[in-house]
Amino acid sequence: MSFTVRPTLLLVASVLLHGCSTQNPEWLASPTGAYCAFGLNDSCLKSFAEKAYADATARYVVAQSAETARLAKVAEQKRSEGALSKAASVESLAVVIDKDAESIKEGEAVGDEASTSPQQQTQAEGEGAGKVSKTEPTDKQGDSRAQSPSQPPDSTDLEAPLLIPDGSLPKLAFGVAAVGASPSDADGYQPSTSVIQSKEAGALLNVGPGPITDTQLERASKITDKALRADAISGLLSLHSRSMSDNQVNTLLNELYALDKGQYANALIVKLPGLLSLGDLERAKALREVLLSAKASPDRAFSMLAYVAACYTMAGMQQDAGAIVEDATPKGFKLASDDQRLISLSISVSNGSYPMVQDFWDFKSDEVRLSAYLTIAVIARQLDNPAVAHQAVADAVKFIQKSGAKLDRTKALSQILAVSPGVI
Repeated sequence: MSFTVRPTLLLVASVLLHGCSTQNPEWLASPTGAYCAFGLNDSCLKSFAEKAYADATARYVVAQSAETARLAKVAEQKRSEGALSKAASVESLAVVIDKDAESIKEGEAVGDEASTSPQQQTQAEGEGAGKVSKTEPTDKQGDSRAQSPSQPPDSTDLEAPLLIPDGSLPKLAFGVAAVGASPSDADGYQPSTSVIQSKEAGALLNVGPGPITDTQLERASKITDKALRADAISGLLSLHSRSMSDNQVNTLLNELYALDKGQYANALIVKLPGLLSLGDLERAKALREVLLSAKASPDRAFSMLAYVAACYTMAGMQQDAGAIVEDATPKGFKLASDDQRLISLSISVSNGSYPMVQDFWDFKSDEVRLSAYLTIAVIARQLDNPAVAHQAVADAVKFIQKSGAKLDRTKALSQILAVSPGVI
């Protein structure tokens, strides 16, 4: 009995037999995998932040180099076009000169023929003069072209690359510094003033468990850029208000109110969970009314009503949360579908169980889903529930690394890092 060995089988066998001696590619030999896949801790989050920052700055360098090369190519094309135009002008001038020479020769020939008749000679000279005078405008035009050939535009400005915006790099730098990571710039990257200032501002959030000192708060108040100062103050309030005195909190809130009304409303929220935890329901009610009357921020994923209801729910006051929603409905407030999903998540937390993964699937976008993780983390933190806050941040970190996640990962990581100090 005989059989034929197919070439493909031999190839497979060869690979199997010699697999040990074949060098595997780097990505297979040393897979990095997802960061914090087996649990969120300080080390893996810092590594993730540093890698993301290095990659972002490298992409910036590539983009800047591409822009430089493009502009150099444009400048070279302009120079080539100028040279061709000059050559064409010279050629045109040569043709004009040749025609003028022929005209002159023709005039001289006519003059020679008229030498036997003075009358004819005079007439011929007149005709020759007429021909020469007709060429004079053309001759002047040629001279003008010779004197002012087409010049290539000044390439000085063209050769200077345009400044490509940092994009989301300042926000990322802010978050990286907030968790105490040590980012390294990619080769060739020159950080902008905005990136440098963002690093300095973000570092103010990395203060550990506290207590927060007046000196630390003064440093935040002295940040030159108003938008960055508002981000720093808002971050301090969100992350560290529990370790501040009432005077410190109120001072920061007043300053934030003068800087950014929208950020002020967002930061004022942090006082609500604390009042609920203390059982100070009267002050909580007064604050709630202020929050619900505040102008809605256009960049907020959830309504203020949803956030207030979630705070009451996670604080164990589900009936109060329901009453708040019912009272707000006649006043024109209503809960969108994503708002309702956020409150459903808060009910799970209130019942003592962290929401299941599929409970986060039904939000209208991945950006809103990420906001849900971070909102749960912020509220849980204020209600002194570190386990829930930690789990929510960990899930957010894993979520943005999924290949199917449709969002700006650099921006998403920036948002996660900004709420992480004190959680991990």
